[in-house]
Amino acid sequence: ALGNRETASQLLPDDEPRNILVYDYGGGTLDLCLVRCRRDKSAVFGFDVEHLAISHYLRNGGNDIDRAIMQEVLWPQILSKLDVERSSIPLPTQHAIEDTFTGLVARQLKEQMCVWVTKELKGKDMERIPDRTFKHIEVLKLAIRFEDTHLPKAIPVDFSMTLNNFMEVIEDFTTVPYGEKASWSVEFPRSIFLPIFDTVAKAEMTMDEVHALLIHGGSCRNPLVRASLEETFS
Repeated sequence: ALGNRETASQLLPDDEPRNILVYDYGGGTLDLCLVRCRRDKSAVFGFDVEHLAISHYLRNGGNDIDRAIMQEVLWPQILSKLDVERSSIPLPTQHAIEDTFTGLVARQLKEQMCVWVTKELKGKDMERIPDRTFKHIEVLKLAIRFEDTHLPKAIPVDFSMTLNNFMEVIEDFTTVPYGEKASWSVEFPRSIFLPIFDTVAKAEMTMDEVHALLIHGGSCRNPLVRASLEETFS
């Protein structure tokens, strides 16, 4: 697909190899492949590609952001509405609540927030975007009520998430690792940058030797993810 773009000749000039890091950030995983690529008219697809390194298998995708929203944004609202401590709710009921609201509410709030931020950005810095609150009812007009005999009452539908809430959740994922490299996997397990540095190191290269980061996958449509990648590697 990249090769068919009009701008491809700038990135892939004839007979001059380029190191391209393919960054596939989907719903369930984050997969990277570092290749050395050059145009070759004699090749079947018009390119000669040499694989340099691939990332470790990481179950770190957009679904993890949904689960983080569930834990950090929705659970506090649920406990406040029920006026109970989380420890008083049996684990099977907790799991049922998460199974219900992670996909139906957390993901929908995330997607609605991403659409709005994308429209608002347009060359602005994130700091210049005013805070905004999204209510679940704006996203899904469904009368969802969760009832369980272990709960004092049904959980109502009115959940909300602010832009600041969202940015606080995303921070764990968009933090660039720093400090001692040996501790990065422990201190920054969610970082979407960690596999970049790992993959480049496996090829015994530095980021200065990577000519392009080719982003792919639905989770790259998250404007905060795109902004952090662009800001770091511009």
